[in-house]
Amino acid sequence: MYLHKWRLAMHEAEQNLVKHVNDSLAMILTRGSQVQEHLACFVPGMLMLGYGTLEREVPQSERERWRVLAQKLAMFCSESYAKSFTGLGAEAVDEFHRAVDDRNALRPEVAESIYYMKFFTGDEQWRARSWQIVLSLNKWSKRKYGYTSLKNISTSPSSDNKQESFFFAELLKYLYLAHTTPEEFDPTRMILTTEAHPLNTSCARRESNLIPSQSNSCGTIAFGVSNSMSQSLVGDDEPSATNVCIGSQPVPGHYPDNMDLCR
Repeated sequence: MYLHKWRLAMHEAEQNLVKHVNDSLAMILTRGSQVQEHLACFVPGMLMLGYGTLEREVPQSERERWRVLAQKLAMFCSESYAKSFTGLGAEAVDEFHRAVDDRNALRPEVAESIYYMKFFTGDEQWRARSWQIVLSLNKWSKRKYGYTSLKNISTSPSSDNKQESFFFAELLKYLYLAHTTPEEFDPTRMILTTEAHPLNTSCARRESNLIPSQSNSCGTIAFGVSNSMSQSLVGDDEPSATNVCIGSQPVPGHYPDNMDLCR
């Protein structure tokens, strides 16, 4: 059920929130504006995770749309870093990458999407982009006892004298993961929570679908964390109707072929 609702959400977001800046760049607009917030930059990573892990559950044509859109969104997000004076991203930018809110809060969303792009495409440009963020953090945010948020990323960056907890839990973790191999960490076998904590899903996957595991042990997770909990993400039952629904009610609109979301 949740997978089908997620697919509907991705389709609605693409139709209503995505702005294609040009053939290679796209942005996720804050509703009612022409601005993209840094927080929206987790979307390309989420799409790539769906592209790379749902080959049995979702038609190839739909997954390919996710991949193409993820590439354009991730490029826009990473370019918002590359084109800034400090090499760090603003809280919000317009389609020309001009800062609308030029604070930097050490947020992880761009680094997260860069990691998933690197893992699922193998394109080394994403590793290089990750490393440039590391260098920029060391140059502009590093202090004696940690890393500071910046009040602005313009020509005279100033310290906000504040280090958010997600700097360690998420930003550093994703920057590190972009430089690992699939043998060291594989996101198709782990779920990273909102705070980027790894949960093992290897014993929850079966040949036909993702279903609850009968095993009591899922082994040892990367970073030395153990977990014996497995959870069904999709379930056994597949949708039978051919139109898009919320619950049992059809939703008006034009949707891709084979996008069967009614339960």
